[in-house]
Amino acid sequence: MCVKTKDSNSIIETISFFIVVLYCFCTVNNILFSQWQPEVRLTNDPANSLVHYGCSWAVAANGNIVHVVWWDNRNGNNEIYYKRSTDGGVSWGADTRLTNSAGTSSYPSVALSGTYVHVVWNDNRDGNDEIYYKRSTDKGLSWTADTRLTNDNNTSALHSLSVTGNFVHISWVDNRNGPFGRYEIYYKRSTDNGSGWGADTRMTNDSAESLNTSVSASGSNVHIVWNDLRDGYNDGNMEIYYKRSTNSGLSWGADTRLTYNTALSEYSSVSATGLNVNIVWRDMRDGQNEIYYKRSADGGINWGSDMRLTNDPANKDYPNVASCGSNVHVAWADMRDNIYQVYYKRSTDAGTSWGADTRLTFNSVLSANPTIAVSGTSVHTVWHDNRFGNYEVFYKRNPTGNLFPTYTISGRVTFADNGQPVNFGMVKALHYDRVTSNFISVDSTTIQPEGYYTLTRVPQDTIYIMYYPNDEAIPQFVPTYYRSAIDWQQADKIYPTENLTDIDGQVYRINNNGSSNLFIGGTSYTYNDLPIAPLGDVIIYAKIGNDFKNYGISNGNGAYTAAKLPPGDYTLFAYRIGYDYLTRNVTLSGNSLDTINFYFGPPIGIKQINETVPLQINLYQNYPNPFNPATKITFDIPALPGLLGNGKNNIFTELIIYDVLGKEIAVLVHGQLQPGKYEVIWNTGDHPSGLYFCRLRTGDFLQTKKMLLIK
Repeated sequence: MCVKTKDSNSIIETISFFIVVLYCFCTVNNILFSQWQPEVRLTNDPANSLVHYGCSWAVAANGNIVHVVWWDNRNGNNEIYYKRSTDGGVSWGADTRLTNSAGTSSYPSVALSGTYVHVVWNDNRDGNDEIYYKRSTDKGLSWTADTRLTNDNNTSALHSLSVTGNFVHISWVDNRNGPFGRYEIYYKRSTDNGSGWGADTRMTNDSAESLNTSVSASGSNVHIVWNDLRDGYNDGNMEIYYKRSTNSGLSWGADTRLTYNTALSEYSSVSATGLNVNIVWRDMRDGQNEIYYKRSADGGINWGSDMRLTNDPANKDYPNVASCGSNVHVAWADMRDNIYQVYYKRSTDAGTSWGADTRLTFNSVLSANPTIAVSGTSVHTVWHDNRFGNYEVFYKRNPTGNLFPTYTISGRVTFADNGQPVNFGMVKALHYDRVTSNFISVDSTTIQPEGYYTLTRVPQDTIYIMYYPNDEAIPQFVPTYYRSAIDWQQADKIYPTENLTDIDGQVYRINNNGSSNLFIGGTSYTYNDLPIAPLGDVIIYAKIGNDFKNYGISNGNGAYTAAKLPPGDYTLFAYRIGYDYLTRNVTLSGNSLDTINFYFGPPIGIKQINETVPLQINLYQNYPNPFNPATKITFDIPALPGLLGNGKNNIFTELIIYDVLGKEIAVLVHGQLQPGKYEVIWNTGDHPSGLYFCRLRTGDFLQTKKMLLIK
């Protein structure tokens, strides 16, 4: 997850930001990618301890906290157990028993959202298999009571669990509809992190059985896969089917058949990141069980061809998939070594190509049911094996297995007035996070003699390069953007796709002989002309005429100081990335001034062009299209059902740009908007030519448009 701290210049510093979003970041290096650590035995008792198979996940991770669930019968009957690591899997806490009933509790799965840990399992305490649920609201420290989610006289079992935001999604197989015990796929959701639950929703309705469901959600898109007998009931031929919801499970599209062959295709697992949907399954078309893969790059609308991931005469079983950005990770059980062992492979380009198979276990006994999770740069996997005479749960991690490509950027920094080199200071690569409106420093380095610098770990994303002086009473220059600008809107942005050289910049010298006077003030952003919160990371430049005299940077409380200023008539410029700049003319006549405040409006980029409340959500086709380098996007936000008053209640709205791999490129809108018509300009900067997707989400409504950038 993103952990934000402050550096000495008060610019938000997040070393782990690109550890998560493609922003999971890093260096592409085959040695780094192969750093699987020794396995860790998680359970140690005489009874069998078992984990769920590939359609769901027995491990989940968020930041450095890793959560694992399993079932075992150490107490005389099968119960659900849990344990966690708070240091990324290096060490582990004690086993925690989650259930205590006379019935059998089995097949648990786990999923996370913020501090919430959600666990679902099968339970027959009521005389037949039902789906049960419980949660922790404090990262696994304490747990709520068991909650029964299904209530019918037949079997509800073999569920899958996925969570995004406050939405908890569960799918399972159920034979309540008969005849003769025929199983169908059912679905249920919570919209408030598990506090309350909606009704059971029947997802399939055909004369054959539907089994082994898997669910994955990304934003408001929910994806479900399963294997189905409807196309080969008489000969037992299973095929993989899929359906999706684009409004967080409120309604669902039609069943979509994904595989077409005369052999068994079954035990599918799905993982979605943005618009990229990844599916793996076990397939018999080659004479033995092999692992196959298929993907959609547009949220499940269209699908690529089947891709064979394994090629060995032995059987493979129970694949499990996890994805983050363009990284896709798959684990499965494999018989090529004469007994089932855990194998793994990954793709770094959203499933287009794949690395070699990697054997993770080296035992003379069975290792099975691997499930996989990613967090930051790490890949985590758990499985069970019987090397000690009974089944125990084991864990293994690769702390650098989820890295993404990074590049070097080098250049030289000189003074703008005479071209002489700058011999000290800092260079930072900055990303503007439109979701939080914060600077994020993704790499930094010092300026070397003769002005040279090299940034070594810059991710592939839109980057601002900024030059900072050393922390001195009177620095030699003011913070300056590449190539030579104090206004972020006039800065040259960089989108690296390879190592870059000659990224040279010029900075503005401070001409100041020193004095004891200073400006003190605050920076905040406003709503309806009233200050509502402090705004940090504002740079206030103090100038007399064309000469810079000094500068100050506001801290997290919005306070700044510009010191050592001589008397004179000043123009103060306040710049904050994401906002229009402000100016003030102030005379400093020999006394310090302490109420020089700046009040910023909302972040720029979105404009309401009509307050008339539309009748429905609408994302218009961008104009122009094709375009270069900028295009205008217009959309309507209606008053959603249930809003009170005159329909002017704010509604959470997202407008996000994705590339064809499903990678999030730009967040144009992320926040509360009143109903009305809006427009926003997307300036593509250094993004390459190609097809992009613009997705608008408001409440449970979602709409997507294609856009073509031609440079």
